[in-house]
Amino acid sequence: MVGSHETIVFLHGAPTQSYSYRAVMSQMSVAASTALHPTFSDKPQAGYGLDYTGKEFHEVFDKLLDTLDVTEPFYLVVQGIVVGLTWALKNQSRVSKLAILNTPLTTSSPFPWLFQQLSFYAYLND
Repeated sequence: MVGSHETIVFLHGAPTQSYSYRAVMSQMSVAASTALHPTFSDKPQAGYGLDYTGKEFHEVFDKLLDTLDVTEPFYLVVQGIVVGLTWALKNQSRVSKLAILNTPLTTSSPFPWLFQQLSFYAYLND
């Protein structure tokens, strides 16, 4: 937690970059990082210690949170759905609030089976 304020972590999805949050970050940020996919920064090649798997994304995100000393539950804002939401599902005790932006799902899309297992799915279908 930074100071006496709640911590908000903005996590962009693939194939976007932290640049997507530039306007928000200028007013809220203490630190910014770019995830492991095509961005403006140099990127390691697949097969050279990084294969761009979901597990690797989660490990790098965990290391980032450790480096930033984010130890209390925080607000997680994810753009897209895959990396951020799957991390949140596996780390529910670390997330106090979750906001999902720009998901590829539409109101007519079938809801993925994994997400149907969550308690909020029942709420969405009421």
